[in-house]
Amino acid sequence: MKLYLGAFLLALIVLEVQSSCMTSLYAGDPLYHTLDFLDGSAGINYDHYLPSYKASNIALDKSGLLNMKHGNDQTSIWLDLGTSEDLIKRYKINWDVPQQSVYYGIHFKDDYLVLPKGLADKTWQPFPLRDIEPIHNNQTDSRSFLPKANHIYLLAIHDKGKVNTNFALLVKVLVLEYIEGSRVTLRWDTLRADQTTGASTMACWVSDSSSGAAPGPGPSDKTFYNAPKWVRACIIILFVAVGVLLVAVIAMGIRMSKRHDYREI
Repeated sequence: MKLYLGAFLLALIVLEVQSSCMTSLYAGDPLYHTLDFLDGSAGINYDHYLPSYKASNIALDKSGLLNMKHGNDQTSIWLDLGTSEDLIKRYKINWDVPQQSVYYGIHFKDDYLVLPKGLADKTWQPFPLRDIEPIHNNQTDSRSFLPKANHIYLLAIHDKGKVNTNFALLVKVLVLEYIEGSRVTLRWDTLRADQTTGASTMACWVSDSSSGAAPGPGPSDKTFYNAPKWVRACIIILFVAVGVLLVAVIAMGIRMSKRHDYREI
């Protein structure tokens, strides 16, 4: 009984560790050449076999460009922050911060977009406003860019006529893999969304750390994590239970072997 309880607790811990979304887009796929940042699904619907794009999504075309799509009353802009290594050098991030964790550490704290400074002292530093000023520009509409592997991007969508400090949508994206004209794999998280879109409906939502809330777990497309949480928990418990059973069988075999040896003596 204690072993199964331990397996259940282990399953919950493993589930909570996974957060953030990961999605692969395929230039030739009728559905998954697009991604809807609001719910993590394909960014296109088919009505009577005719396509209609959703309001907040990104699409990979056959030329290799990523294109941001949005409503007619909105503008979009993208900003290339460079690689994690670039950020470590540019902002003098302490050596104890793992390079792979820099992307995950980008979030809002007290309305400032921050990134890690040090791991041992758990410190953060805000991005200088001059470095991220382009994402606040709601006058320019720059929709397309050629993604670079291992680069981190900020993608912003603005409502026309609103102050430039508000975002209809702000997403951070890490390009994990890019094959030009064929496939791109993205890790992505929503940093900001307008008030009409609640965080509970977002696929991958990064909370403001000033509230004390941790980033919420989200589905990872085309992976084990795309399954409902209870399914994932059952699968993990099953694997753990099988492992425990194998250990018990091995232990029982050893004990029986020892008893056999004693009888021979």
